[in-house]
Amino acid sequence: MNRISVVIPSRKNENLEPCLAAIVKHDPSVNIIVIDDGLDLAREGVSAANLVIPGVKPFIYARNCNLGIQAAGDDDVILCNDDALLETPGGFTALQRVALEHPECGLMSAATNGGALWQRQHGGAQSTSVRYGHPMVAFVCVFIPRTTITNLGMLDERFGLKADAKVGPRGYGCDDDDYCWRVRAANQRLGIYDGCHVDHRSLVSTFRGDPKRPADVLIHEALFLKKWGRHPRNP
Repeated sequence: MNRISVVIPSRKNENLEPCLAAIVKHDPSVNIIVIDDGLDLAREGVSAANLVIPGVKPFIYARNCNLGIQAAGDDDVILCNDDALLETPGGFTALQRVALEHPECGLMSAATNGGALWQRQHGGAQSTSVRYGHPMVAFVCVFIPRTTITNLGMLDERFGLKADAKVGPRGYGCDDDDYCWRVRAANQRLGIYDGCHVDHRSLVSTFRGDPKRPADVLIHEALFLKKWGRHPRNP
């Protein structure tokens, strides 16, 4: 079984430190790779990461995730937002195990308490069900086996439109929609595992909620439409 590398792009210590602390508390065996987008690396809480690599400016989510995926070598990968807090003991290890037990799934999402309704935990705290059938899962915390990365490649960095704009909105989102559609185009499914739960309510995204550089999903939805010939919300 491959090692697990958890890839976390982050620019805010106030998010990263509790995110890392939750991983160390609940699943300390995983390898943690942080992509630095403006952190104070001298703070003690960052030391929980096994590797910190500099992000590329301007920030593009797909590009910084890809830097972490490359740094992970042959590992299986979990892409984890810095505002997602692991709550399940051994949760990431279980997420890998269940994903490998379901090879029909090209990726496996943790359950969460925020975001898309279908990603919220079903069946109560003790549930260990695997669900699928949805056209996409938001990449709050998602396990991608190395076999999927080898077969499909990494995230599409074109989903970074107007990232360097000095004024006006920048493109946001749909990089996860795009990857999910690529998985489905390869005749694989998108899994959600209720036995691994992350809290996605207690912290606030620093990438989506930057008032100086507002995010506009419509910009990336137009790119998705151009690429796939249909809107991501009309599968």
